[in-house]
Amino acid sequence: MRVLQLAGVTLLALVAAPVAAQPGATEGTELVVRGDAVTRMEIERILNADNVDVSSLTARQVAEAIAAIPRGRAPRDFWTAYQAHVRAWADYAAAEERLGSLGMSVKPQISERAIRAAAEAEQATNSSFEEVERIAALYGVRMPTPPRADMDTTTASPD
Repeated sequence: MRVLQLAGVTLLALVAAPVAAQPGATEGTELVVRGDAVTRMEIERILNADNVDVSSLTARQVAEAIAAIPRGRAPRDFWTAYQAHVRAWADYAAAEERLGSLGMSVKPQISERAIRAAAEAEQATNSSFEEVERIAALYGVRMPTPPRADMDTTTASPD
């Protein structure tokens, strides 16, 4: 009986123990993992669906693909941050489309403004995803490995 009590206390200590600071956390801080296995699986499902090769898609295609990902049972804080990320991609797509529609016949200052707006919108996609990553880390979720178009080495020829 004493062994079972000690095992229970040890298990409780392990479950309640803070996790070592994860990438993106301020040095010296500790993150406490929250949520259950289902919560983590839902976040992982969303992040895996979100893990598209942005180098092979337009911003509009990315925005539409990630907007179609269902919430499922993802926690509210994660979903709120993720929806901000989806909106950032939609804004970036709109800025890119405005830039493309301007053509070369516009005044240079209008082009510069559109270029700056597109760059800021692209930056917003990155910063919004940093928040998504931060919240995912609070739940103990590991980020999926991003797809890379240059990973296929089967057709590469030695020079």
